[in-house]
Amino acid sequence: MKTIRNIFQTTVRTAFFLTIAGLLPTDSLLAQSGAGLIQGTIQDATGAALPGGTVKVVNQTTGVMIETTANKVGFYSVPGLFAGSYTVTYGAPGMKKISWT
Repeated sequence: MKTIRNIFQTTVRTAFFLTIAGLLPTDSLLAQSGAGLIQGTIQDATGAALPGGTVKVVNQTTGVMIETTANKVGFYSVPGLFAGSYTVTYGAPGMKKISWT
């Protein structure tokens, strides 16, 4: 059985913890990453979507490559890109690859 003293100590500890937690800076919890993204739809010359098309993005400075595949409606998204120069290559089965920087 808890005594009044134990209940008081628990209440004081909880209140102290909540007060300290409320004073902690939350800026880092809400910070933005600074990264951008490339997204779009891969289409052929007639405007038809190309599901399964590939998109390869290579950072020219670091050489880091990110590759993704378009979904069933041709949509793709490549997140996590920081400022820099990139080479983007699009391709689809049976189609010529297209690249630009």
